[in-house]
Amino acid sequence: MSPMLIWPLIVGSVIVLVTACFHVSALVTLVISLRRIGQRHPDGPGTAHKIFMLSITVVVVLAIHSIEVWSWAVIYLLLGEFQSLNTALYFSGATITTLGYGDVTLTETWRLLSTFEAMSGLILFGASTAFMIDLTRRLFDNKL
Repeated sequence: MSPMLIWPLIVGSVIVLVTACFHVSALVTLVISLRRIGQRHPDGPGTAHKIFMLSITVVVVLAIHSIEVWSWAVIYLLLGEFQSLNTALYFSGATITTLGYGDVTLTETWRLLSTFEAMSGLILFGASTAFMIDLTRRLFDNKL
């Protein structure tokens, strides 16, 4: 295997692992916080409070994903792939969401990283979606 291929594989794998651990940890922390809020209502929170809890969850999940986009962008800057933070954030956001316009790309040396970021995005957005669907079910079944 070419040394040019090994480094992107190692770097991509490490970043995916770190962002996945961060993502899961953040969701676990969110669950703990939501349970504490839910325990304040012995009969279960009312509809308005449930909607508030879901709204907070959406904001927190967006923040989690934003931190992950920023993380990838910083890595691209450190690798010298982009000269500006704006371009790195744009590329990272387009890649992690698998939108991938293609107007900005990585050099041949590091382009494999974009595949890792897209795979990471698919998995983590899927996890966030499953989390929010389960939270909605639990809230409206009064199981939180």
